[in-house]
Amino acid sequence: MTIKITLEFSTAAEARAALAALDSAEVNRADDTARASLQAKRDAVKAAKPKAPKEEPPAKVGQAEPEPAVEAPTVDYPTVQASILKVANAKGRDKALEILGTFGAKAGKELKPEQYDAALAAFTAALED
Repeated sequence: MTIKITLEFSTAAEARAALAALDSAEVNRADDTARASLQAKRDAVKAAKPKAPKEEPPAKVGQAEPEPAVEAPTVDYPTVQASILKVANAKGRDKALEILGTFGAKAGKELKPEQYDAALAAFTAALED
């Protein structure tokens, strides 16, 4: 395929300016192509790299420390419930309610699982008194 273009200029300066503009446009097009090629290579490298797990940022000054994990109770509720009933039968209902009150509870079901160990110890100690 052959393309023929005829350009006509009034002066040599006009011709030089037009040719410089064409040359500049060609350079810009080449620069755009090179940039696009470089960006495609960068994108390919990013996609190939495994992503590292994100680290938590350091704690800010004045920020509260995270609460430690609460250990699971070693006893279950039915065991605690049985000790409550033993105290209520042996020492009276008021004594059982008094011990529950030290845990912020009015009934055994209001005890939190993390309180079961301490509650069992308290009710067992009350039976030994």
